[in-house]
Amino acid sequence: MSETLDPIAIDQQTRLGKRSAFEVLKPIKRFYIFLIITALLLFGWFGPLLFGLSIFALSTLNFVLLFFFRVHAQYLFSKNAIAEEQKLYSSDLSSLTVLIPLKNEGAVIHETFQSIIDQDFPKDKLEVIIIVEESDHFTLDHIAQIELPSYFMVLQIPKLLPFTKGRALCHGVNAARNIYITIIDAESRPEPGQFRKAMEYFEKHEQIDCLQAKVQISNGSKNLLTALFASEYFEWFESHLPHLALSHNAFGLGGNSFYIKREKVLKVGGWDPFNVTEDAELSVRLLRSDFKFQMLSSYTLEVCPQDVKSWLYQRIRWCKGLLITQLTHLFNRKQMPGGAGFAFWTRMFLGTSLPISTVYVFFFLIINPQVLLSWPWLEWTLWGIFGLTVGISFWADRRNLKKIGISNNPFTLLLFSVYYMLLYIIASLSAYYGYFVAPLDWNKTNHDL
Repeated sequence: MSETLDPIAIDQQTRLGKRSAFEVLKPIKRFYIFLIITALLLFGWFGPLLFGLSIFALSTLNFVLLFFFRVHAQYLFSKNAIAEEQKLYSSDLSSLTVLIPLKNEGAVIHETFQSIIDQDFPKDKLEVIIIVEESDHFTLDHIAQIELPSYFMVLQIPKLLPFTKGRALCHGVNAARNIYITIIDAESRPEPGQFRKAMEYFEKHEQIDCLQAKVQISNGSKNLLTALFASEYFEWFESHLPHLALSHNAFGLGGNSFYIKREKVLKVGGWDPFNVTEDAELSVRLLRSDFKFQMLSSYTLEVCPQDVKSWLYQRIRWCKGLLITQLTHLFNRKQMPGGAGFAFWTRMFLGTSLPISTVYVFFFLIINPQVLLSWPWLEWTLWGIFGLTVGISFWADRRNLKKIGISNNPFTLLLFSVYYMLLYIIASLSAYYGYFVAPLDWNKTNHDL
């Protein structure tokens, strides 16, 4: 496969070394991990009591921590209003490059391009680089239909492995000429003053290295699937990340609408083309370099998947990328500064291990009937934590949806909360499987809805 790799990906793998996901994607590494998992399952089969109680304890801890996270996020919302920055209307703003990686995108890009054109930002300090594979005629044809300003350019990259957003961004950042960079996805529309607000914030706060704008789901009222997606984003960008920012703690970046100096991205090694969640992976290296993060009081509208197939494709990619990021960096000896590592890894690890914990509620009941006969309190505990998971999720989502103005039927929402959890379990288990058989497969999200 090495002869079909993009040379820029080879250069990145050499530059990052063991910090690149390429190491944990090698067939021998995946085989070793598969053997470890197989050994654990065999241990569970032949020694169900000890294995079962061990996993039961870990699963219970996982659920309890997730309970606290969701409850904590609800409590934080009213306390995390970020002060609006006084507008400077500076005429001496830093220059900005916008990177837009596209793959098989259609009409959705028209509004995205227009949202950039409408920005209240000096156009002589703005550069927009649209990154597209040279063989992606579908996207290129749609771009050709749009009359683009002179500060837009289309960067055609070769159709070579790996087919990831990270590889596209490596090409983009090398072509960028301006001081700061940001990323806008195909379905994302930053509010008109966001670029100016970001550059003015950096001008006033030189100690801040990276800004993350808030992301809002624009089609949350379409159906219950999009409503719960909107609830997740609302909780994440309105409660959790602002709390970390105001507490001077680092946090993981979103995939778009974050702002950083180009030279600082290159300083930590740029993007890893061998990871399908390049934003989470880059966050780890930025955190380990003691970068200072802050939330930007600005919004980017984003369209989320509104059918189950598209939702699953996106979540499988996210879960697989987070798993690969953990395997790459979790046991790295270089710790994150200021205790940031515990908060960062705990939340990430809870998310990837939740499916195992949930499935185990039922698995334990099946393989350990003798344990339940001796200790019936275990069965009650297992059903209790499962019920509590659904109950807290339902309560948190009801509160979130009320705050963002999406109406819902409580009984229908409760039933769909269980279904939503089932979808997440399916996506996560598919991601585990995908790591072993196709770790670099990019599950394309359908944006032309």
